Amino acid sequence: MTGPVRLDVRGRKINTTVATLTNDCGYFQTFFSGEWVIPKLPDGSVSVNEDPDLFEHLLKFLQYGAFPRAYDETRHRHDVELYDSLAWCSRYYKIPKLDAWLRGRLWEKLVIVKKDVVSYHHGWSTSFGWVVCCI
Repeated sequence: MTGPVRLDVRGRKINTTVATLTNDCGYFQTFFSGEWVIPKLPDGSVSVNEDPDLFEHLLKFLQYGAFPRAYDETRHRHDVELYDSLAWCSRYYKIPKLDAWLRGRLWEKLVIVKKDVVSYHHGWSTSFGWVVCCI
């Protein structure tokens, strides 16, 4: 299977491509390798039993190489629960680069807070609330 694919992630429809899903993701590399029969829903979409919000973070990483930024600028703290959930998902879906970034807690270096002013490290650039990190 190649080209576009429509996913049903617990009711949320997501259009993407097989190339995006298989980009450094062992789970979907195996899933779309032809070794498995891919069950489809009546509308032709592929069911993914995952939290849709978490899955969208994974998909953005696979598509853009962008690490998630879950930092609350009002409270000056990271959403550790989200990072922990994403770490579990990255291991389950076999996404080694994201898993290493999360388990290594490299997100702690993502934001530097000085005198209640948030500044982003020079090695990162933001795009749609995501951070692309050059490490």
